[in-house]
Amino acid sequence: MAKLAVASEDCAVRFDLAKRTDLQPEILYYLAEDEEAGVRRAVAENQSTPRQADVLLVEDVDDDVRIS
Repeated sequence: MAKLAVASEDCAVRFDLAKRTDLQPEILYYLAEDEEAGVRRAVAENQSTPRQADVLLVEDVDDDVRIS
């Protein structure tokens, strides 16, 4: 289910996924590259996000994502 939702055109669906702590790390990593800064920020704030995603998030174009 989550794998389908991650490709949703609805930003709210992807945002809700990005906040979940029970997802596979690969899904959070994928969401770390989402087009919406709010989704990426939620991934950055999620304690379950894999450290590999931090490499992407620390260089994000959005200031709020980088400092999250």
